[in-house]
Amino acid sequence: MTTQINRSVTAKNSLVVFIIILLLTSLSLKFIGEFKTGGVFNALCDWLQTMLSSESLIASLRRYGAFGIANVELITLCLLLIPAARRIGAGLGLLFAGGSLLVYGLVSLQSTAWVADQGALLAAAQLVLVIVFALCCWLLLRFTQNVEAIDEREQSWKQELQEELQREAMLTTPIEDYAALPQRIAFHTDSTDEVEESFKQLLLDVTRELRDVIEGDHYRALTEAQKNIETLPSQSKYFPRQPMIIPKLIRAVNSEEATKQTLVKVISQDPVIAGELLRVANSPYYKLAEGKVDSIGRAILVLGIEGLRSLTSTLVLKPVAQTDKTYFPGFTKRVWLQSVLAANAGQAYARKTRSCDSFTAHLLGLLSSIGHIVIFQMLLDVYKNYSGVHPKIEVLNQLQRAYADRVSASVIESWNLSDEFVDTLKAYQLQGDVNDLSPLGRSLYYGRLCASLHMLYQKGRYDEARVKAILMQQGLHEEVFEAMWKVLNEGEESLSQVWG
Repeated sequence: MTTQINRSVTAKNSLVVFIIILLLTSLSLKFIGEFKTGGVFNALCDWLQTMLSSESLIASLRRYGAFGIANVELITLCLLLIPAARRIGAGLGLLFAGGSLLVYGLVSLQSTAWVADQGALLAAAQLVLVIVFALCCWLLLRFTQNVEAIDEREQSWKQELQEELQREAMLTTPIEDYAALPQRIAFHTDSTDEVEESFKQLLLDVTRELRDVIEGDHYRALTEAQKNIETLPSQSKYFPRQPMIIPKLIRAVNSEEATKQTLVKVISQDPVIAGELLRVANSPYYKLAEGKVDSIGRAILVLGIEGLRSLTSTLVLKPVAQTDKTYFPGFTKRVWLQSVLAANAGQAYARKTRSCDSFTAHLLGLLSSIGHIVIFQMLLDVYKNYSGVHPKIEVLNQLQRAYADRVSASVIESWNLSDEFVDTLKAYQLQGDVNDLSPLGRSLYYGRLCASLHMLYQKGRYDEARVKAILMQQGLHEEVFEAMWKVLNEGEESLSQVWG
């Protein structure tokens, strides 16, 4: 994990080398007699003699003062050559430089003898050297503290990750009573189709049934959009981010008190940031071992503090297409809300059933709806080619229904996540029986269905009893439903703060 702080270590080592050069220069000039440090002590003693009556003290100062300076410089040099003692060396050097400046200041105020002894140019050079030396020692102390703080935080994160993995390891044995399905469960039933239709109307903010008849320019826009589907995963301008997440992430990354859980919580609020984090963590630069990084927490550990700061800067500076609020206002907000709810519900399902990794289930739910946003952004751009033609909601609905999950899978695949993610989404697209889905696929199925029902419940379109009946009809165990519903209800207040 030392690669995460390479830049700070390099800067610190460069500063150590520069300070050592300064010390060697000062010692060399003293040795050849160019820096006549005895002169400044003679001038200091002449001044002290008028104030003190201790002849022995002043005589010792005259005899050993310059020798003492050289010894302090030599000790500082030796300490800096020992990595474990560099903080002590920098502290000693800073004290030495401060003392030297005090002595020079007192002598300059009282006498010009040391200037006359060395010459104005050499006296000025010696003063400048001490000032630069003091500044470098101070910077070295700061760098050393920063590197140690970063390393301490990463060690803390490692320990937290190990604890999380141990907790997850305790939840790896499936509980058949919770995870098993009582019989063959169809992906679509009359009840789930009704939920899907109601949620679609909520998502698109309509109250009427949508027709599939599309003609004229709208048909041409639909055809053009369908041709663009294949290239969508590579067009990052269509990946929107919640505007309030970036400032939160910046504050969390730069906070000395931020924990890994804090960063995971912030990053989890935005699927695009989460995806970008995982893409970078799985890149050749950071990849240090076999296997994919499939959780936000582990990706944070791979990148480290400096990597996160770099990623945050990239996200801030990278142009992001702004959603046109003229058409279908609130659509992206509702899609993102469903994805966060689906992630939380899917994670609760995984933890309660112990059938799959809860971190993976959470991330899959978070990223599963990204195709809806990408298609929406692309369609608005397509309609710009048809002057005077406003986007038609039936066109958006048809594209979302036919391609959203497919685009989500393509985006996730382009982010270099594990095959398990892509395979799960592809199996989900087939919409066969729920029994045929993997445990991770079931966490996605029940997570998204529960999230849609919760949003409809919040709008008063379903009551809790009806929600529970639908989910249990689809094979969800009653205790698992209670766990998922509790998570969604408890997270309602925090989500309303995030999404406004």
